[in-house]
Amino acid sequence: MDFRFMLAKTYTGQDPDGFLVAEKLDGIRALWTGSELFSRNGNAFRAPAWFTAQLPRDIVLDGELYGGRNTLGKTSGTVRKKTPVDAEWRKIRFMTFDAPLAPGGFEARAKAARAAVAESPVAAIVEHRPAGSRKDLTELFQQVTRAGGEGLMLRKAGSAYEPRRTAALLKIKTQSQLLKMLDG
Repeated sequence: MDFRFMLAKTYTGQDPDGFLVAEKLDGIRALWTGSELFSRNGNAFRAPAWFTAQLPRDIVLDGELYGGRNTLGKTSGTVRKKTPVDAEWRKIRFMTFDAPLAPGGFEARAKAARAAVAESPVAAIVEHRPAGSRKDLTELFQQVTRAGGEGLMLRKAGSAYEPRRTAALLKIKTQSQLLKMLDG
């Protein structure tokens, strides 16, 4: 599989106006090709056939294999096994945030991704909303991290899918980044 993922740069206190925000999920990044799941390194995940049969065909989706907050170790162990364990995979969802090959800016691609996974019991969309002010972002960051979440992702509204590390996608994971938000 020769596909490059859109990767986030680190948030450094930029004005969040014009960005959309979502929780940063602590899962395993994955690309669904319409028939197979691949890692960022191009390795195929050996998901059970029942799992992949419930993902949409004929659309490429970018997302995370996710088992919930504070489960990265278990999730990683589950999805990296050469022989999948059904009971473990039943706890995994493919949390989708983009349809890289769909036309349009991010919102149009997210709409295509949402429609594609709407009927899937093993997939869901990662919802984004306007980021608001730095104060709004700070409050959301605190809410998410207090609840055990990893942080936040900011996506530039209308942005193209850039198969590289880009300032159109920013991650906020640490207390020091939060302080930069407050100082900004």
